[in-house]
Amino acid sequence: RIIDPYQMVNLNGDWYLFAYCHIRNEIRTFLISRIEDVEATGNSFEKDASFDIKEQLGFSFGIYTGKEKYTVKLKFDELAARYIREKIWHHSQTISEKNDGTIILTLRLNSIVEIQWWVLSWGDHVEVLSPAELRRGLAATASRCARRYKNRK
Repeated sequence: RIIDPYQMVNLNGDWYLFAYCHIRNEIRTFLISRIEDVEATGNSFEKDASFDIKEQLGFSFGIYTGKEKYTVKLKFDELAARYIREKIWHHSQTISEKNDGTIILTLRLNSIVEIQWWVLSWGDHVEVLSPAELRRGLAATASRCARRYKNRK
């Protein structure tokens, strides 16, 4: 594959390369540790002036990015709320305190892939209020998990 490397970043201890991919005709993200061999083409290139790593990662919850814009609203029970309010999870976050001790964490993201994994880690201490795509994805994942474990002895 021929790529034009734009930017390397370290995220959560892993190195990633953002590069224009000539096969896909778009900027793609490559995990450096998966690259098996490199060969210089001898060709030069001009970096796309519209590429901005802060824009690329600014509304992601990790390394996955997308073109959509999601407003994610998560309701945490009183037990989880104590931990959630102590940390900045994303630069876009807002926290709304409720009288019953629960909180609503709101995030603006461009991908729901990694937030789904994170929400799953909170088990039944969190409820997804929006977006509907995230609710449906979690319901489908929970159903598959339940079937898998129900059928094991």
